[in-house]
Amino acid sequence: MKSFLYISFVSVFFSLFVACAAPFISGCGESEKAMMSRGDIPPLISPEDSLQVFDIEINFVGKNINGMMLVKKLCNDTVRVLVNSYFGMSLMDFEVSVSGFEAHYMFEPMNRPTIKKLFGNDLKILLGLNLPANFWAEKSICLHQENRITIKTKGETIYYKLSASNRSILGIKTSGLLLKNDSFSQKITFNHSGFFTPKITIRKNQIR
Repeated sequence: MKSFLYISFVSVFFSLFVACAAPFISGCGESEKAMMSRGDIPPLISPEDSLQVFDIEINFVGKNINGMMLVKKLCNDTVRVLVNSYFGMSLMDFEVSVSGFEAHYMFEPMNRPTIKKLFGNDLKILLGLNLPANFWAEKSICLHQENRITIKTKGETIYYKLSASNRSILGIKTSGLLLKNDSFSQKITFNHSGFFTPKITIRKNQIR
């Protein structure tokens, strides 16, 4: 009986995973291998010397946190990312670069090693710092004027969907993450798998 329940659970989980994954990678033609560079995929947010301010919403274990995300490029090719409440209280303080990630501060109860690692990965993806300088990728043309880029690096496979017209990122799928970039509502959504992982929404139309 226990074996039957276990097999049933695995079957349901696998079917759900396939159902979620298939729409992201379906509808694409044959792929070709090509050498690419980090600059060939424009970041979702391009770090600048001047301060950029975005609205951010974090849903974590039933709690909703709203605030501002401040982004600024430093002189040593490091990006400083601060998350503050609308009342000025500091919630998070990060430094991100291609070679590393440092969390100077995270408020409780998010100050956990697994959550720090998750934010580190998310911010690198957001700022375009997660890819090596040069890499091999598989490129294919998909429906709705979209291109798919498949990159295998450090034992991980990352799927990018790009607009065929301006190469902007439409979505990203990797292990445990499905990212959506909605150009109409001007928001980026990080959906993580797992019960105790945050959902992060960044609104680009609220730049001040």
